[in-house]
Amino acid sequence: MVFSERLEHQFRDAAGREIGTASVSAGMKQLYAMAFLWALKDLMDDDLPIVMDSPLARLDREHQERLISDYFPKLARQVILLPTNSELDRARYELLRPHVYRQYRLTIGATGDETRCVEQDMYVGAQP
Repeated sequence: MVFSERLEHQFRDAAGREIGTASVSAGMKQLYAMAFLWALKDLMDDDLPIVMDSPLARLDREHQERLISDYFPKLARQVILLPTNSELDRARYELLRPHVYRQYRLTIGATGDETRCVEQDMYVGAQP
């Protein structure tokens, strides 16, 4: 896909007045980015993988649960999520689990120079 012009966006309130980006919450910006990804998905000819780091960190529980049940499973054929254990607790993990093909745990060595990747459930012993 090629854009011929520069892509710009604006946030607006219910009355249509422009809102400065600095006054928009981090959670709202994250929801905007996810909506943008969905729009790109609809425009793309190819089904490309999507990678999201800390996908739930700035969102409230209601938005987190809706994204887990309705958004991530339908966003792309392959969605790679890199959540922390604090944003994907056991209850939210169980909502996502039916849609997960593989799970890996990344561990970082004591010096921060080494990362190990092991195929393992986020919550070891979780029910399939």
